[in-house]
Amino acid sequence: MAIGILLPIAVAVSLAARAGDPAPDPRALEARRALEAGDFERANSIHSQLAATYAISGNRSGELAALHALAEGELALGDTRAAERSAVSALEMAHEQGDERAALGLLILLGRLQSVSGRHEAAEAALREAAESAHAAQWPHLEAVALINLGNAQLSRGETGAALARYVEAGEAARRSDDPMLVDQTLSNRARASLESGNPSAAKALLEEAAERVAIREASHRKAALLLHLAVTSRKLQTVASDPEASASLLRRCHALLIQAAEVANAVGDGRSESYALGYLGGVYEDRGRLDEALDLTRRALFLAETRPTPEIAWRWYQQLGRLHRALGEQGAAIEDYRAAAARLDALRYRIAASQGAGEDEQRGAADRVHRELVDLLLLRAASQSEPSARLADLHEARETTERVKAGELRDYFGDECVDAHRAKARSLDEIARTEAVLYPILLPDRIETLVTLPGGEMKSYRAEVDRITFENEVRHLRALLVKRTTREFMRPARQLYTWMIAPIIADLEASESRTLVFVPAGALHSIPMAVLHDGERFLIERFALAITPSLRLTDPRPIQRDTARAVLAGLSVSVEGHAPLEHVLQEIASVHDAVGGVVMIDEEFRVDRFVSTLESAPAGIVHIATHAHFDDSFDESYVLAYDGRISMQTLREAVGLFRYRDQPLELLTLSGCETAQGHDRAAFGLSGMAISAGSRSVLGTLWQVNDATASALVSRFYRELAADGATRADSLQRAQLELLRGRAHSHPVYWSAFVLIGSWL
Repeated sequence: MAIGILLPIAVAVSLAARAGDPAPDPRALEARRALEAGDFERANSIHSQLAATYAISGNRSGELAALHALAEGELALGDTRAAERSAVSALEMAHEQGDERAALGLLILLGRLQSVSGRHEAAEAALREAAESAHAAQWPHLEAVALINLGNAQLSRGETGAALARYVEAGEAARRSDDPMLVDQTLSNRARASLESGNPSAAKALLEEAAERVAIREASHRKAALLLHLAVTSRKLQTVASDPEASASLLRRCHALLIQAAEVANAVGDGRSESYALGYLGGVYEDRGRLDEALDLTRRALFLAETRPTPEIAWRWYQQLGRLHRALGEQGAAIEDYRAAAARLDALRYRIAASQGAGEDEQRGAADRVHRELVDLLLLRAASQSEPSARLADLHEARETTERVKAGELRDYFGDECVDAHRAKARSLDEIARTEAVLYPILLPDRIETLVTLPGGEMKSYRAEVDRITFENEVRHLRALLVKRTTREFMRPARQLYTWMIAPIIADLEASESRTLVFVPAGALHSIPMAVLHDGERFLIERFALAITPSLRLTDPRPIQRDTARAVLAGLSVSVEGHAPLEHVLQEIASVHDAVGGVVMIDEEFRVDRFVSTLESAPAGIVHIATHAHFDDSFDESYVLAYDGRISMQTLREAVGLFRYRDQPLELLTLSGCETAQGHDRAAFGLSGMAISAGSRSVLGTLWQVNDATASALVSRFYRELAADGATRADSLQRAQLELLRGRAHSHPVYWSAFVLIGSWL
């Protein structure tokens, strides 16, 4: 648990205490006490009222201090968006008033906010500037705070050497200040950084020095939090200890530090820190196998967390209770605990753990783990249910819980709430599936379970006894072999994955007369085309039409409206930015135009501004782009290439996404020639997510770059099929792929399987 948040809060408190009239406002003192006790909700409420009151009365310095403290409290609760709004307003006010000390404190706060939000370069620039300015102004306290936060930002990126250097510099500045606990904090942070840099002996020495110093401090919120930080570091040290005696000693120290933290927090009325101390103690007892004592401590921690209420803490203890009840064989109680943890995480969204300085990856991981553990329990219970209705209820809940994870993944990748707008318009697949089977693989640590909804709505679960790591390694192995066009080594993993995923289901698929399989992939499955799974005689595409959707609840499957589907076609045949020319793009665009008509932009005509303005000028039903495109694990690094430069995914999404809010949304977005970064699950996920993000009912794209002559042939056949009456998108792609597969020149999957249909298959 990082503690970089503690001292900047103290800065805000001191500002609030000296703001306004010579006689402090009683409400400001009340807010200060709330902050010191960790009651951020109460403090925020008071500071919000104070800011409004001071604004009306013209007390600008009081308003500044209240806004600063409000921003600190909002960050403490993990509400980074609100915190940034408050901080920016306060910073502008500080500059207007010429209060450079307040401005530096706010610059530090903005740096922390940027670090938590993943804007690492901006964060480091802001914190360096603050440290240098504070040093020049001879404000050692602010200099130390800036350096501590700069070290925290570097440590979060794995730059342990740089972080250690910043903590040493912060310690030197702290010794020049009148705040001895600031020195204690630098020692504690140095201990953590030393441990993460692989130097446990240095970490242990620093830990002991810091613990001795903190022990003699007066009881306070800061002392409780420092004790917690030291305890967590001690626990991490214990897990890497080289011998049993050292391990036992570190565990005893961790236990003692947590006891001290709980006592100090209780003495100062800091229920938040006391909850952490008791909960972490429960975790220590859990690891020691003392489950009854662990249950008691975790319940006490949860009571304190729920009393506030503090959902950003409570989910942790509900999850811990779930693990304990599961270990005790109390499956029903464990499910209830995980449901409660998941509900609190769903409410938090971006706020998860930000109050403890956690980055975006930890936030995402926390929600993912809790939801997957709940799904695991639900599927286990479903398998043992004798009553069909109870079994079906568990299966549906497991699927819906996984859906929440997928929606969160999309929000994380695209960085906004676009998925919610799309979700509101989507229809349940269970209501509309007639000849389609929906396959929903769920990757669990010890097995793979596939939920299958057959035509008519019947849901079943099928289990493959293979652990997730082995399974995903096989998926990645297949992905690597598929692009080797001179070998058929891909057949072994293609058959193995078929055995795990399709073989147990095939009899039910045939009995239900399913014609189309709709996959909802997970993890590494985003990176491979399901079409290449092989039963030893045929590829899966030879038996079924196929489609992918990143989420059931974010899919809007409807037949394409051919009579109103105005098309916009853009292509690049010449070399741009060093990319190879795509000689067959002219033929491809001409062929697509013959099938669907529309506006055409080729080469010099395909410019970013013209493309965007064409989409904005009138609704389009089909947007076809034949050019180089790249999907990376970062949404910001993905792009489509136009004649005069790159079209970022954000620009493409905004231009195409206009149709999300129209009565006639985009029916089909085709990205012919795109490439997904190999080895990055999130990169492949980005291609899938474009269907949701852009508001398009479906996306046709490629997982790797395909010979442009082959791409042109396949795409041309796809559009000819699509123009025929009664043809679905999935059927059209299947026929186009089979045409290549059955020809001698392009039978290898590298040519035809890269194309995937995402979203509506109708």
